[in-house]
Amino acid sequence: MAARRKAARPPRISSRKVAGPPSQVLEVLGYGITALENASARFCVVGGLARGYLAEARSTKDVDLAVSTESEDEVDNLIRSLQSSGFVLRELFQKKDGRVATVRLTWRHLPTRMDLLFRTSGIEQLVVRDAVLMVVLKGVTAPVIRRPHLIAMKLIAARAQDLIDIEALLDAATPAEVKAVPKALAGLVPEKREKANAAWTELLAKRRARKPDLFPAPERLRALQKLPRRRK
Repeated sequence: MAARRKAARPPRISSRKVAGPPSQVLEVLGYGITALENASARFCVVGGLARGYLAEARSTKDVDLAVSTESEDEVDNLIRSLQSSGFVLRELFQKKDGRVATVRLTWRHLPTRMDLLFRTSGIEQLVVRDAVLMVVLKGVTAPVIRRPHLIAMKLIAARAQDLIDIEALLDAATPAEVKAVPKALAGLVPEKREKANAAWTELLAKRRARKPDLFPAPERLRALQKLPRRRK
C-alpha cells in the first residue's frame, strides 16, 4: 500500500459567519473535517455550506465536500478510514468506467448526509488544490472552495437551486472572480465544457439585461461602511 501524502494546507483568509444551516449539519461538518484530516485527505467544503461562507447564507440539509485522490485504492482506503471513525456508508455512485464519483455517508445515528465528491463535476482536483482556509465553525478552520470554482461547479450541475446559488455568488463576486469562471471550466471534457460555457454566457447576458450595474464594487462598499472616527 502506497504511503498517503499529508494534505497540503491552503492559504488562510478571513471568514464570514454562516447563519443558515441547522446545528446538526454543522455538527456533521465538524466530524467530517476531523475524520478527513486524521486520514490526511485533500478536501474542501463545497455546496450549500460553501455558498454561506462566500455569499449570502441559506439553509442546507447536507454537507458537501470535494475530495482529491490519485487512485481508486486511495478512495477505498479513505472510505474505510471514515467508517472506522464513526461514519456509516449509505450509497456509492460510480462513473461508467467504474471510478467512484460520489460517496454518501452519515454520522452514526444522525440522518444528515455527508457527500464526498471525487469525480462528480470533473474539477474536484482543481477546486481542492486552490481552496482557501476559512473559519467554518467556532475555533475550526477548513479549506473552502474559491468563489469562481463554486460558480463553475454549480454551472456544471445546473439544477434549479444551483442557478439561484450562482446569482447570490455573483452578487458577492468581484470582476476578476467572474472572469476566472471560464478558466475553471477549461479542464472539463469538451461536451461538458461547451454546455457549461453556453449556460454561463446565457446567464451573464440575462443578468446584464436585468442588472446593468452587473458587479458590486466591494472596495467602495467597504470604504463607505467605515465610519469616521470621532475626535475627542
